[in-house]
Formats: sequence, structure tokens, C-alpha cells
Amino acid sequence: MSRRASYGKPLNRVLAVGAFLIAGVGAGIAGATQGGLSPGLGGIVGGLGGLVGSVMVDRRTERQAVGRALRELVPQRLDITGTWNMPLSFLRARGCPVLFRGRTAEGNALGEWLADEHAPAVFVVDGPAGIGKTRLVMEFARQRGEPWVCGWLRSEDTARLASVAKDADRPVLALVDDAEERDDLIGLLAALAAEGGPPPVRLLVTVRDAGLWLRQISRSRDEQASSVVESARVLSLSPQGSVDDRARWFSEAVAAFSMTRNPKVDPPHVPGYLRGPGHEENAPVVLLVAHALAVFLDVAKQGGPVSVRDSPSLDVLLGQLLAEEKLYWHAVADRPEHRLMVSEPARERAMAALVLLGADSEEEAVAVLSRVPDLRDVGADELGKLVRWANALYPGPRRFTPALGPQLIAGWFLADQLRTSPTLLRAMRTDLTRDQAAHALGWLGYAADHMPQGVAVFLDVVASDLFHLAPAAVAALSGSARTRGQLEEQLGHLIAQAQWSEEDLDRLELVLPPGLMRGVHVGVRYARVDYVRRNGSRADLAGSLIDLGVWFSGLGRPADALPSALEALTICRELAQANPDRYRPDLADSLSNLGAMFLELGRPADALPPIQEALTICRELAQANPDRYRPDLADSLSNLGAMFLGLGRPADALPSALEALTICRELAQANPGRYRPDLAGSLNNLGVLFAELGRPADALPPTQEALTIRRELAQANPDRYRPDLADSLNNLGVRFAELGRPADALPPTQEAITIYRELAQANPDRYRPGLATSLSNLGNWFSGLGRPADALLPAQEALTIRRELAQANPDRYRPDLADSLNNLGNRFAELGLPDALPPTQEALTIRRELAQANPDRYRPDLAGSLNNLGAMFAKLGLPADALPPTQEALTIRRELAQANPDRHRPDLADSLSNLGAMFLGLGRPADALPPTLEALTIYRALAQQAPNRFRRTYESLAGRLTGLRMEIEKPSRPSQ
Repeated sequence: MSRRASYGKPLNRVLAVGAFLIAGVGAGIAGATQGGLSPGLGGIVGGLGGLVGSVMVDRRTERQAVGRALRELVPQRLDITGTWNMPLSFLRARGCPVLFRGRTAEGNALGEWLADEHAPAVFVVDGPAGIGKTRLVMEFARQRGEPWVCGWLRSEDTARLASVAKDADRPVLALVDDAEERDDLIGLLAALAAEGGPPPVRLLVTVRDAGLWLRQISRSRDEQASSVVESARVLSLSPQGSVDDRARWFSEAVAAFSMTRNPKVDPPHVPGYLRGPGHEENAPVVLLVAHALAVFLDVAKQGGPVSVRDSPSLDVLLGQLLAEEKLYWHAVADRPEHRLMVSEPARERAMAALVLLGADSEEEAVAVLSRVPDLRDVGADELGKLVRWANALYPGPRRFTPALGPQLIAGWFLADQLRTSPTLLRAMRTDLTRDQAAHALGWLGYAADHMPQGVAVFLDVVASDLFHLAPAAVAALSGSARTRGQLEEQLGHLIAQAQWSEEDLDRLELVLPPGLMRGVHVGVRYARVDYVRRNGSRADLAGSLIDLGVWFSGLGRPADALPSALEALTICRELAQANPDRYRPDLADSLSNLGAMFLELGRPADALPPIQEALTICRELAQANPDRYRPDLADSLSNLGAMFLGLGRPADALPSALEALTICRELAQANPGRYRPDLAGSLNNLGVLFAELGRPADALPPTQEALTIRRELAQANPDRYRPDLADSLNNLGVRFAELGRPADALPPTQEAITIYRELAQANPDRYRPGLATSLSNLGNWFSGLGRPADALLPAQEALTIRRELAQANPDRYRPDLADSLNNLGNRFAELGLPDALPPTQEALTIRRELAQANPDRYRPDLAGSLNNLGAMFAKLGLPADALPPTQEALTIRRELAQANPDRHRPDLADSLSNLGAMFLGLGRPADALPPTLEALTIYRALAQQAPNRFRRTYESLAGRLTGLRMEIEKPSRPSQ
């Protein structure tokens, strides 16, 4: 059985509490991220005002300052008459009639914030488009009762609210959607900072990326506004709901649309096998609702069963919904108040241009339309009519920018228009202002989330004016989580190929989010190396090369990192020879990085010399200046431990790991904010080493302590620390399994898989290996619980991933591939399937080759495969074929147990027991007795040390021994 753990470098008084009582389970069915405070037939408010059913305007407070500010912002009713001509309106949060589902935990978090007098004034909800941010905050606000006054904050009312906030005699909850697109909030934030005591106004905002928005506020240089957002609470929304949940919600959504159209008619029957966009677990739910709407519209038109909407592609689905929407566009264009004379295709391109570039005045909007090739010969009066037509259809916060939505669907429309009209694309990407570029690329980022044509158009626009548009592209991608991967990689490649000035590089790095968008970071580092090579010093070049290698490593591409690490080492060695006092620290850094690259490449023998040399230098530096260099010494000690572990020498790794832990604990006590991550890394490493030394009871406490620290870190900074949290969760599962507690191993392993799955979507190169490891472990734990059917699927998924990884990087991932092949063979055998032998034999072939090249590291794995092959042959009724591999496994394990009994005696006992069973199957009970007795002796001692893990095996073997002795003592049958 393969059990993989990860060893890494340590890198109030209540005002009002309202329960978040929303019917249903699991996940939120939400519309788009625009709209009012009510679904379907509920109430809507246009600005900051009362909410239907939950807030009644207290007439007695209208004479107060806040009452005067809010007096005109009364609730409105949604009139659905004729809205079926505009199907997209039913996908927006304001008009969606579908019941809001789940988000109970998120609602509770908002409720606790609102009820805490001392909580910060600002709460930020972030997540990608279509995830349900707007619907969540809207439904939460709808349920606030007295004394709260709740509503959406319109940009024209922000200054008024800021000026009267201190006079509020009732607490105010102001909602702001897409706050990153609002430039009116700085004054309000500053006013909130100036207030003493409980904040009279709470600000609940939605953004695509909280970190990006908070950095935007900080860069405003308003210290009071920055101080408010620094303490803001952040809630990141992720997709919810299993495939089965979504199938149920899909049927409910079709029924909800039907009831809105005609409450007296029974909803149509929707076949349960229907699948399509939004049905996947990680897809934005707005796509699921879009599919339901399309199905209902088909049913309404056909008056019969669904036939044409089974599993539509995203292009087909959105194209047909927009085709329905466009019918209304052109009907409105022909009305007397508009009477547009341009063709229907020209109108659609006009809509695309206005949405894409935006405008704040009619003059700006006309200038945007004059770019459209179809409209270049059209007069200003007709262009003005087009502007008024588009904004009459979709009035929004920016009066002359149509608020077409939902955002994902609008992004698809724009990408489709630009893809099918190259002349429009060229016109829309030329001579853009900075605001126009940011607006356009933001929209195309939505499209690129889900549509290949969106990726191509996005890159085409950026490449047309790279130095000018790259910062806007980075800002657009920062709020588009699903694009982190392919699109980031390609944008990084564009950046790397250009020759930048230092000023442009500095400007680009300023907008890059720390720790995220690694593909773009690598491209910028490439460009930085090129610039420094042409203009900088040798020392600067070495630093830039090291930086590039570190980012490549973060992408899971150590092979790409190796050349820059080697070149940096050459430079640093030359510099240190000429000026050791100045450059020996840089030399140590360079050596450590090179060693780390070799370790990531699965070449621990090559890692040994640079790591040992770095450790020697760091120890000397730390003796002379401990405050400055003890952290570097701890890093080098951790690297040395990782190297010894990679060589299969955990006993040699233990002293350096213990010393590193001692240093990190002292550092973390003095400066927890800086060094607790390193402490968690050292604890994690120590747990792995104890396990490798056969001391699982000693391995559990440091693993649990590491997990506690990393969970706290991930709660405060999920983007930075969730990978470490997943690592510790996986390791805790391994620790429990090693202690014979597979049931306890399941929850942390399953949580690790959930995190790794999300991480691998954004950065597959970096996180698919971790996902495969956790999946492999999950299969093993299910097997240990006697649930082979549950174990099979994760084992197969892990093998699929590892086979792909090993094809791309065999040196690094063939050992993992062998692990998964070995595990899959075991799973097939447990299920009695005839497919067990081929993967077991393939694993044996790989492990024999690995053990020949590195016996210290891979002979234990070789013995495991030999042992499994023998067991397979025995189950197939071929005991004679089972005997040779079982005997070879026993020979290896006996040698290993002599060198490290704590680690390898359980495996030795396993092989002895198997050998006894082989002899018994061959009708040789006398030969079976010695290995069975020896195995029983070992298991007796193991069961005393770890009864949960070994007692059952010991008792089973004792029963077998009794039967074996009876077999030996049977009188020989007399010859006839």
C-alpha cells in the first residue's frame, strides 16, 4: 500500500441577530451580479432604502438626517409585464424568480458581523462572475429587521450618505455591487474611519477579487480610507452543490420560470438525464439557471417534451438566449421614440461597442460608436439615437454605458461579436484610453472564463498595444479566477517576448497580485532578466535569475528553473570569490535554490553537494550574525533533511530537522507574524520523518500542530496558505492510517482533495501532483475500511493524473506512477476483478529500474511490488508462480529490517506471513510453519505497541497457525 505524505521546505454586545433562514440545502441558485434586492415578484430598491417585507420606513425618523437622505429612495415593485421579451432579465439577481438556496454558513458570517458592535465597518464578498455574490448580499439584507435601514448605494448618493452618517439615529446597511468599478467610495470610507464608537453605517460590498480592490483603495493614498479597508472582513464564495444537487435545482428552476409565466399551470416535466452548462460542480450556477430558462422557453414554444436542449454546448445555449433577447432590441429600435435607420447587425455591433468601452457622456458614447466600421458614415444624430436606444434597454450606474447582463453572458456576446468581425476587433483595440482598456479587458476576462474565443480575443487585444494594455490585462485577470492557468500562461509568454523599459516593468509589477497569477509573474521575471542582462550589474542579474527560478518552481516547473539556477550560481561564486563579505550570503541562497531544484526534479543525489555547501556557509554566517542569518540556517537544515529523505536515509535527516524546528520555534515566539509559517513547515517535516522511521505515534503531534497553524494562516490569507493547509490535511490522514485509524484518516484527506481540486483548476502544473497524492491516499483508506468499491474511483483518477505527469516528466513522476499502478492492482484484486495483474506487473517493472539506480530510496517500494505480485498469483490459484516474487520480497525486507527495524519490521512480518500462505497453498505445511511462527512473533510485539493497527492481524495469524499445526499433525494416509 502506498501512503504518501509531503515533506517540504518551510516555506461584544449584540445589536440584532437575524437567522439566515433560506429554504433548501447546499448551494445558492443565484442570478447574475447585478440587480436589486428581490427575486422575481419581490421588492426592489433603486438606491439606499427600505427592503420589501423586512424594512418599513419609520416616518418619525424622516426628519432626521438619514431620513432626509433616504426619503426619496422608496421601495419599488418589479413589473414583469412583457419581460419574457427580455429573457436575460430573469438571470439577473433583480429579476430571477428561482428560489435562493443555501449559503447558510455565509449568511451566518454576515449576521455575526452585523451583530458585533466592534466589528469593522466594511465586509467584502468576493468571487468570480455568476457565483451568486449579489444574490447573497441581497437576500441577507432583505431579512434584516428593525432597527436596520438597508439598501443599494447609488453612486450619486454616496457623498450625501458620507456627510450625514454621523447623524444617523438608526444603523444603516449599505450594499455596493462591483465595488472595484466605483470611484465614489473613498470619501465614504474616510468618513467611516473618522467616526468613533460603533459605526453608524456598515458597508457590504461585492467584488471579483478582494485583494485587488483593497490594494486599489490603499493606492488612493487616503490614509483614513485605507485604514478602514485594512480591517475589513472578507468572505470568498466558491461553487456549491454536487452534480445531484444541481440536477434537482435545475428542475426547480424550470418549475419556477413556469410558475412566473402562469401560476395556474403545472410545471413541465424535465427529464432527469438532462445535462448542460452549469451542471458541473465547479461551474457558476448562473449557467445552470440559464439552461433551465432555455429549456422552459423551448417547452413554452413547443408545448411538448424537451427535445432540443439535451446537453447543449455553452455556445449554443448562450447564442439562442441572446437571439431571443435581440428580437426585443430590434422591436424597441423600430418604436416611434427611436426609429433607428441602421441595419440590425450594425445595431448589435453598436451595443457591443458601448458595453465594451463604456462612456460617461453622450459625446463620449458617440465617439465610441464612430469607431464601429458599420457606422463610420452615419451622422451624429443617428449615433445619438443609437446611444439613447442602448441605454433605454439597459439603464445602469453609468448613464451612457448599457448595463447588459449577466456578466458572463454579456462577456460571451462581446467575444462572439469581436471574433466574428475582425474589423470591429481592430477598431475596438486601437488608441484606447487607460479607462477604456481596463473596461474592455474586464469584460473580455469574463468571456475568457468559459469560452475559448474569449481567450483568443483577450490576447489579441493585449498584444496590439502590450506596453500600454498589459497592466489593464493583469487587473482584469485578477478578478477572473478560472482564467488563472492557460490565459495567464499565454499573457506571461507575451510579456516575456517583449523588451521592456525598467519604468514599464516597475509599473507592471505594481499591479501584479502577490503570490497569484504565477504565469504572469514568470513572464515579468523573464523580461526583468532580459532587461538586467542588457543594462544591469552581474549581481543584479544573479538576483533576477534566482527570482525567475523561484517562480518557475512555484509553477511546478523545476526543469525550467534549473538553467537560471545554474547560471545564478556561477555568477554568485565569482562575486563571492572577489568579495566574500558582500556576496557569500548570495552564494548560499543560490546554492540552496539549486539544491531545491534538484530535489523537485527527483535528483536528491545531485542536491546533496549544493545543500551541504549552503549549510556550511549559513552556519558560519549565523554564528557571526544570528539575528540576520538564523532563518537562512533553518531553511538550509530543512533542505538537508529533505535531501536525505529523498535518498532514503530518514535517520540522517532527523538531526537537521530537529535543529531546524528548534530555530523556527524560537523565531516564531519572537515574531509569530513572520515565522509561524516556517514553524508549521518544520513541524510538518518532522512528522514525515518520524513516520519514515517507523514511529507513527511520534509523528502525530507535530503533524497536528502544523495543521492547527496552517488552518489559522489559511483563514487569514487563503490565497497564500491554502496549499499548505491541503498539504497538512493530507499528511494528517497518512498519520492516522499509519496508526491503524483509517476512519479518522478519511475526513482530512477528503478536505485536502477538495482544496487541491480547486487549486489544480487554477494552476494544474503546480497542484495536480498534490491532488493525485490525496486521491491515492483516499483509495487506500477506503480499502483499509473494507470498502473496495469506494476505493476504486479515486485510485483510477490518481493513476490518470500520474500517467500524464510521468509522460511529461518521467524522472520526477515515475515513482508516483508506480505507486498508483500498485494501488490500482490492489483495488482490482480486492474486488475480485481479473484486471489486477497488468498494473501490478507494470509497477514492478518501474520499481525494479528505480531500485537499480537508487537502491537506498526505492528497494522498499520494489519489495512492496514483489509482495503484491505474489499475492496476485496466489489469488489466481497459481501458488507456484507466487513463490518466487514473495521470496524475493522477503529477502529485501529482511535486509531493510536489520538496518531499520522500527520502519520495516511490519513489512517483514507481512512477507513472512505471505510466504507461509504460499507454502500452505502448495501443500507444504511443514515449510509454511517457520515463516508463520516468525511472523507471529513480530506481530505479537507490534500489537503490544500499536493494538489498533496490528491486533487484528495478530489474532488472525494466530488462528491460521492453529490450523497449520493441525494440518501437520494429521496422520499420514496409509498407502493402498
